[in-house]
Amino acid sequence: MKKISYTLNLGLVGSYKSGEDSGKGIFIDFLKDKAVEYNLDDYHEFLIIFNQIPIRMKIFPVEDINELILNYDKIKKLDIIVLTLNMHEFNSINEYEKQSFEEFEKYYKFRGSSILVGIDVEKIYRSTSKNSRISYFDLIKKAKELNILYCFEIQNKNRDLSELYNRVLDDFIFKFQFSSPELFNQAKSYGKELSIKKKIIYKL
Repeated sequence: MKKISYTLNLGLVGSYKSGEDSGKGIFIDFLKDKAVEYNLDDYHEFLIIFNQIPIRMKIFPVEDINELILNYDKIKKLDIIVLTLNMHEFNSINEYEKQSFEEFEKYYKFRGSSILVGIDVEKIYRSTSKNSRISYFDLIKKAKELNILYCFEIQNKNRDLSELYNRVLDDFIFKFQFSSPELFNQAKSYGKELSIKKKIIYKL
């Protein structure tokens, strides 16, 4: 059987300014729990099974959009870009500027899915601080300013990250199925074989 899987490249952006983590690490931890196999080198690679389709997801974690541009020769192509920010660091929303994002889109000729994610780090890690909180209204406003396709707020990492990944991966599975039905069916057969070998159906 041909080991056909769908390859998906994802740029994961989030800074550590002011000593505060944007929270982007929860994306990596979530996939580690769901993956059939993974490798955490320069970029992070995960083999997951979604709707019986094996997807080899390569994640390129960076601190800002300019870092993606500087690493173009290594990355070459992105299918998804995820911009993360800490909902309790109000200044973090200003780190994403329209000009920088448009430059990234132009450089990569980007036509993939874009996602702005506000992460409620304090709820997830059950901590408290005196920092002001970004409102969901401001998050949506920033997404519209950047012309971002999806906007999410993460408060419960399992529930909310499942919803986010399901939404985005559904789009890619749909495109894969109709662009190449024969390869899609072969990938689905390989996905079933992997699931049987692992004695578990992997779901996000």
